This record gives sequence, structure tokens and C-alpha cells, in this order.
Amino acid sequence: MKQSRWFLCIFAALMGVCTLIFIWQVPASSSMAFRLSEAQLSLETAQGRERKQQAEYDRAVQDIQAAKEQLEAITPQHEEVQAARDAQVAERKELKARKEELLKLLAALLPEETAEEEGSK
Repeated sequence: MKQSRWFLCIFAALMGVCTLIFIWQVPASSSMAFRLSEAQLSLETAQGRERKQQAEYDRAVQDIQAAKEQLEAITPQHEEVQAARDAQVAERKELKARKEELLKLLAALLPEETAEEEGSK
């Protein structure tokens, strides 16, 4: 009988310990499951943000590439227009210089003609 009593005491003690472990484990497990679901939700949110940022980055890279292509297409036209403008500026300077020469020549000729006309009267 003593042996069955010891067995009963040991069995009861083990069951008590198992019950205590189970009582401690259930709330900890449910708390951990809640934290895991929150972490999963946070991860999904972060991944969504990352996908959005990556899409915006890809769009920006495409826009930059399109702008570079437009710039490359416009650059030769700009260079042609700039060269034509520079040629016009140079021609204008030459024409101004020529005009000044002609005005000086005209000013030099006019007093002579005026003096000749007065002398013939």
C-alpha cells in the first residue's frame, strides 16, 4: 500500500506540475500568436510600402530616361539654332561696322558737296 501511495503522490505532483506548465503556456502561446500576427501584418505593410517605393523609383527612372532621350533629340536642333544665332550676331556686328564706315564716308562727302554747291552759286 505504501508503494501505491508514493505512486499516487508522485503522480499527483507530476500532474500538478503539468497543469501549472499548461496554465502558464496557454496565455504565453496566445500572446505569442497575437504578437506573431501583428508582426506579420507589420511585415505585409512594410512590403507594400517597399513595392510602392520601388514602383515610384522605377517610374522616376523611366521618366529620367525619357527626358534624356528628349534632350538628346533636341540637342542637335539647339546647336543648329545656336550656330545660326551666332552667325546672325556676327553678321549684325559686321553690318554695324559697315554702317559706321558708310556714315563716316557720307559725313566726309557731304561737307565737300555742300561747299562745292555754295561755291558754284
